[in-house]
Amino acid sequence: TPCAAGSFSDQSGSVSCDLSAAGHYSAEGAVKCEECSAGQYQERTSATECEDCPAGTFGTNTAATSCDKCAAGFFNPLQGQTSCQECPAGTVTENVGQLACVECDAGSYSISSSKCELCPAGLFSDDKAAVCSPCTAGTYTPHEGSSGCLLSPAGFYVDSEGAVDVKKCPVGFFC
Repeated sequence: TPCAAGSFSDQSGSVSCDLSAAGHYSAEGAVKCEECSAGQYQERTSATECEDCPAGTFGTNTAATSCDKCAAGFFNPLQGQTSCQECPAGTVTENVGQLACVECDAGSYSISSSKCELCPAGLFSDDKAAVCSPCTAGTYTPHEGSSGCLLSPAGFYVDSEGAVDVKKCPVGFFC
């Protein structure tokens, strides 16, 4: 009688079959178990097939009994992968095991692939920014986390980039 799927016998004259170990599988009548491929796992013994690592995880080793979650700053939208992808600039994942990255909000930028930070005063950003931009001459922002800059009000001026406040027009001038 052949060994059932999920078991094997590698000796002639055997009276019983051995179960496939976790991380392995076998078909009916097997003389040895096969290792699960990288990107797959099997946590049970006596398996007939391996499972693909779920999205948000990866598997680098053969004969794996589990998969690893993608680290913060990395993502994996597909099953059966051997690595995760780093989030592109302007996007992040703050938690492990993510399927996709999220965009940094306007007024912030990605300081790494796992963290968005507010733009400092004098700088601003749109959505999905990798860097903050300075306010141009004639504009300013006194607040961190700005998504735009303010125009200098009448009677005041801004003569440099990245300004956090305005200057009062001097006597004898108008602005």
